[in-house]
Amino acid sequence: MFAGAFGHTYGHSCIWCMCTEQTDSRIMHWKAALNRSGATQMKYLRKLMESRPVLERVPDHELLAENYPKANHQQATRGNDYAFIYSPCGLKIKIKMGRIKGDKVRASWYNPRTGESSYINDFENTGIVEFLPPSSGRNNDWVLVLDDASGNYKLP
Repeated sequence: MFAGAFGHTYGHSCIWCMCTEQTDSRIMHWKAALNRSGATQMKYLRKLMESRPVLERVPDHELLAENYPKANHQQATRGNDYAFIYSPCGLKIKIKMGRIKGDKVRASWYNPRTGESSYINDFENTGIVEFLPPSSGRNNDWVLVLDDASGNYKLP
């Protein structure tokens, strides 16, 4: 969604192939896969995406001072006065400030597994700032939310 997709649907490999038997590469029946945690978490993605203006949002990897390869690759998107940066495994995020409006930026973490947000702090909107998610490792994805601190955005 942060890379410019028009829409998204939950996808599990056992659903894609309509798997009816467990194999080395298919771990369950497709009907069981419908109830995996990723399916129920789609409502949290929607909550986040609709919490800020949609029509001005663009992918913006220039926000990232560094990135990681393959499964750890971070995605960034922003509007005029906000940004979302996704860390799939909770690894450190290094941001080039100044890409959104405002003298100060309000930072918060959004947990896409629970839909909960937590305020981090306000930062000057210059230079490079490092953010370390609350947890890391497999199944510990996080979204860094940056807002113009003078705006009226609530935590997502």
